[in-house]
Amino acid sequence: MSVEFEEWFSSQLNIDLKEELLKTEQTQFEDVFSREVWKTTYKDYKDNTIDDTIYRVAVTAASVEATEELQKEWTRNFYRMLSQFRGTAGGRIYSNIGTEWKGTTLMNCFVSPRPDNDIDSLNGILTNLTNQAQTLKAEGGWGENFSYIRPRGSFIYGIGVETPGAVKYMEMFDKTSEIITSGSGTKSENKKAKGKIRKGAMMGVLDIWHPDIIEFITAKQSPGRLTKFNLSVNCTNEFMDKVLLVQELNSEVDKRKQDIKDALQWCEDNPESTGMGTGPDFLAFECRIIDAQTKVEEADKWELRFPDTQSPMYKDKWCGHLGTWETEGRPTKVYQTVSVTWLWNLIMESTYNRAEPGVLFLDRANHFSPLNYKETIQATNPCGEQTLAP
Repeated sequence: MSVEFEEWFSSQLNIDLKEELLKTEQTQFEDVFSREVWKTTYKDYKDNTIDDTIYRVAVTAASVEATEELQKEWTRNFYRMLSQFRGTAGGRIYSNIGTEWKGTTLMNCFVSPRPDNDIDSLNGILTNLTNQAQTLKAEGGWGENFSYIRPRGSFIYGIGVETPGAVKYMEMFDKTSEIITSGSGTKSENKKAKGKIRKGAMMGVLDIWHPDIIEFITAKQSPGRLTKFNLSVNCTNEFMDKVLLVQELNSEVDKRKQDIKDALQWCEDNPESTGMGTGPDFLAFECRIIDAQTKVEEADKWELRFPDTQSPMYKDKWCGHLGTWETEGRPTKVYQTVSVTWLWNLIMESTYNRAEPGVLFLDRANHFSPLNYKETIQATNPCGEQTLAP
């Protein structure tokens, strides 16, 4: 808020406007729980009632208007909209707008940017960790796609050791979130202290091609691991096309097997015809089944791969997006080949058992994004409803 606005905010004119609005619009809590949520999450120490909070939001949102009359007009508009629940603001707006907490954010959701080059270096990873810590400190929610980190077991020639992998590095981000928000909800002797700050809301994403994807999918099957993260697997178009193709081919196998059952039933129903050279050609049926099963085996393969970290282009050209890397003809290394069906079922089983990971379809999100010519969506906010570019 500007100095001029702060003076107006505490002036008699502002007090009169607030009293005018309170005569016609007052908000009541329907239950004790709602009051407690407001008190611990959205109430500023200067707010005595929910109407104070709503008015704080309305008058500060209107402060950008050019004249005092327009500010008053839009204060009325915002206040009536919010108090009548014809619209609402985000949680960080209710909590932070118009307060003295200048280090907080009014935005709920962020996806971390990446360094311009050498993103997989320790410096690059720690740069992202700093971005995460600053975002959580300001009470923002944070999302990150960790597919840029080389897989577990990759040899680092500069120091002669193997890397712990993407999921292990995620534990560092998880611990940072725990520390940053550890003061939330603790009782303070300072009367200005918030009831609590926003917990460390985070979304961790890994692409389905990453060699650490199996560890990622099963990471939260054991209690106590990555507790500050929501996890989601980014299922690429390439992977989903294979899942659907294998299902289609398996249906063809089932159809061929049914053909044999139908033929056997025909023989049973027409015993007089089976010895006259007019019966079913069982050899042809078996050949069709073998052919269909061979197609399934060929299609049901998925390579877990990563750019060749020994490539001279890796340090400067690896951007975390494998599709771009491969399209430009750069070398990759296949770490493991697994069954498409098995990997898809592992996601479903893990989700059934522990409600994680979720699945994202970021290729589709980028296809439909009106800004896909300019930016690439890599992850989502912690709740998953916003696909965001860094």
